[in-house]
Amino acid sequence: MGTDPLPGVDVGHAHGVDLEATFDFLNTLDLETGFPLERLPSLDDALTWFVARGVIHGEGADRARARVATQPEAADRDLDRVHAVRDALREVAEAITGDTSRSAHSVDLLEHRTVELATLAKRQRRHEHLKPERDGRLSI
Repeated sequence: MGTDPLPGVDVGHAHGVDLEATFDFLNTLDLETGFPLERLPSLDDALTWFVARGVIHGEGADRARARVATQPEAADRDLDRVHAVRDALREVAEAITGDTSRSAHSVDLLEHRTVELATLAKRQRRHEHLKPERDGRLSI
């Protein structure tokens, strides 16, 4: 089962993420024998995971790795963003299944990321790949 593009956005070359990959992403933080198991403990692990699932190109991951080699603080910031998006998606998924109340913060975060994804889709349509923003952050 795939996801539909945003209304009015021609995804062109944008990389689709199907529902199974989304759930796999949610489960990169799981419980094993009662203890949390983080499967994306580093930005490098996250980049490898995204490349393996076709979410980003290997060249983009290589550029991000080169950037954090000269700006180590960017790795923590970018990994925090990956984890924040995962946590927000998990909260919304749990709210849908009735496991918890929907967090306004999670919904706001996802709405903000939707705007970023629409921008990404437009860039990908022209096959322009993301470059680090002025502050060095990756747009994901």
